[in-house]
Amino acid sequence: MKYVPELKLTKKGAVDYIWDPLRKKYLVLQPEEFVRQLLIIYFNEVHGIPFIRMSSEYLIPVFKTQKRCDLLVFDPNGKVLLLAECKSFKEKKLNLTIDQIQNYNLYVDAPRLLITNGPDCLYFEQLEGVGFQTAGDIKI
Repeated sequence: MKYVPELKLTKKGAVDYIWDPLRKKYLVLQPEEFVRQLLIIYFNEVHGIPFIRMSSEYLIPVFKTQKRCDLLVFDPNGKVLLLAECKSFKEKKLNLTIDQIQNYNLYVDAPRLLITNGPDCLYFEQLEGVGFQTAGDIKI
């Protein structure tokens, strides 16, 4: 992802915070949270997805436990278009997250999957009769 958005950052004492436009509050700035906020702003500003059509930290049941997927993008009718998992920019082995996102997608049923650490992305689209295949540019 080659994109430089305007992020709202603040500091309280020794702790840095980043604004989350979906939850409408400042969150502690962690590497994974930084990547998630970059992705949210990217979808909004580059792809024109309104914030109301995105949900972060979405709770889903996975194998009798509760998990939170990082980001869901919905179509105007509320159907999931994309499931995204964000990793720290320090994480270089994105392929290790493929099992995690596939397990989440058993419950979400998104036709597009994205794993990103900010600069690097793995993007998959579901092809009829074939399953998921790696794809080029993100299409939403």
